[in-house]
Amino acid sequence: MHNTWGIVLAGGNGNRLQQFTRRLYGDERPKQYCAFTGTRSMLGHTIDRAERVIPRNNILTIIDRSHLRYSQIELRERPAETVIVQPVNRDTGPGILHPLLHICRKNRDALVAIFPSDHFILGEERFAEIMSAALSLAGSSLQTPILLGAAPDRWDTSYGWIDKGVRTEDHKGMSMYQIGRFWEKPGPDLAQALYLRGCLWNTLVIIGSAMTLVQMFRQWTPQLFNQFEEIRISFGSPRATETVKEVYSRLHPVNFSTSILEPVADRFQVLPLSGVYWADWGSEQQIISDCRRFGLALRKEEPAACHLHEGREFTPRQTEALKIKYNKFTEGLAYEKNQENR
Repeated sequence: MHNTWGIVLAGGNGNRLQQFTRRLYGDERPKQYCAFTGTRSMLGHTIDRAERVIPRNNILTIIDRSHLRYSQIELRERPAETVIVQPVNRDTGPGILHPLLHICRKNRDALVAIFPSDHFILGEERFAEIMSAALSLAGSSLQTPILLGAAPDRWDTSYGWIDKGVRTEDHKGMSMYQIGRFWEKPGPDLAQALYLRGCLWNTLVIIGSAMTLVQMFRQWTPQLFNQFEEIRISFGSPRATETVKEVYSRLHPVNFSTSILEPVADRFQVLPLSGVYWADWGSEQQIISDCRRFGLALRKEEPAACHLHEGREFTPRQTEALKIKYNKFTEGLAYEKNQENR
């Protein structure tokens, strides 16, 4: 298990859901810090999910610096060295490569599982079984990372789509396939055709050799990789935090799916999710639909005129003043100190 690592992607801004989350919480928190139903946030569920198959101290969570007021509460029980702070979100490419380099520095033979933090999953025990199987399969096939694919219940243009190729292996009743082709968010006509063809949705849950994934970045996103070489070389030095800031200030967004999955889909395999309900909670419609479908109580919206803080009511202007005060208080606290000490 010491060779097994996890990456939780929690740096996104959740722009498509901002109006919805503002109505629910009265602030600008990204969706991963929201508990849309129940008491645990989506990020909390994701970390719990990862801990079922990966040692707690081997799970790295990458967050955005602008979200510190939420993450410092949400991640207060996590070991400080397992939290990586991005100065700014630059999409899933940097969000994956940054923690991968940290993992390879600690263990070049590591297997890694990547978990986006905006997934709704029913059937957690079965999901853990599938993840365990994927880690076992990835360990015997280091050059071909594995994607988990979800069976769609409709055509949808907001998902990536996976065309299953030849079946490559069976493991404990689960079949794995070579990926024939990958499409990231196709148009309506193509999405309908892919749905009718029996293609799968991309969950972006990835399992594979950390070094193999790093080499894919080197080959297919050389500019990004070379920029991150500056960060890698600075690990453990007094300039590590400043180097990260400088590099990120020059970075352009790089999407992992369009930059790597689409051009080299045949370098990946897909393991279909079976016995699990999976959804990407990226839209208000999807969240409300799933809550109704499974009888889950959706969080009630905050009153529009005021917000609550420690049992007291504040007007929007007072609430904004509290936010500014809290932002100043959190400057330079644990996460950034931790980055300087690495």
